[in-house]
Amino acid sequence: MSTLTFKQSFNGLQNYFSIVRNPEFLRSLYYGTIYAISSTFLQLILGTGVAMLLNKPLKGRSIARALILVPYGIPVVVLVGIWTWLLNDLVGIVNWVLIWMGIIKVSPSWLGDPTLAMIALISVSVYKWFPFVTFMVLARLQVVQKEVYEAAAIDGTSGFQEFWYITLPLLKQILFIVLLVRFIWMFNKFDVVNIYTGGGPAGRTQNLPLLTYETSFGYYLLGEGACLGVFALGILTVFAYIYMRELKPHKSVGY
Repeated sequence: MSTLTFKQSFNGLQNYFSIVRNPEFLRSLYYGTIYAISSTFLQLILGTGVAMLLNKPLKGRSIARALILVPYGIPVVVLVGIWTWLLNDLVGIVNWVLIWMGIIKVSPSWLGDPTLAMIALISVSVYKWFPFVTFMVLARLQVVQKEVYEAAAIDGTSGFQEFWYITLPLLKQILFIVLLVRFIWMFNKFDVVNIYTGGGPAGRTQNLPLLTYETSFGYYLLGEGACLGVFALGILTVFAYIYMRELKPHKSVGY
């Protein structure tokens, strides 16, 4: 009775050479970086704007602050289902509004067009995670002494000058830290990409984590999948080092 045996051999750096030569790897790295950078900056802009608005003594401010947390608390699966319905090319309310406003004439297929699919994916990600930026920035604004703005008002500064010369310098440190954190998270994002677009169409929304998963558990190339994970780890380690350096005890974030 013969037994079936498998012969294993060490292939050195061959797996790394294989993934570097793989056009799918370069494509995933490119589109994943576009997704991470775009969604991070939009989260930063929207979150900062909403935080500055919620920092003002407006009526119903407490309710508004609570409602801002709703997207952050919705599970990704539920949120993707909602956005899939909103952007549906047949019954989606987004296309209906755009047609009613005269912006478009024909309902586009958001998840069928490579460019629109990336826009849709970024939109979902910004809506889901901008509350994190909002409350990080709002926490910083809450400890700014009001006398600073009162003195600026006495000097006759405009709203833009107040933001550019007072608010923005005070937020610079916390914005940089939030930027690093959000980029690390968005570059490593798997769930929303896998559930919403699955990397399609034509791989135009595929990022490195999704490629790593498909290589390891779709094609069962565990060696190449492990190398992809190591490569992603190297990229994230660089940003993590910058983040930890900014959080050294001798550095102040302004709290």
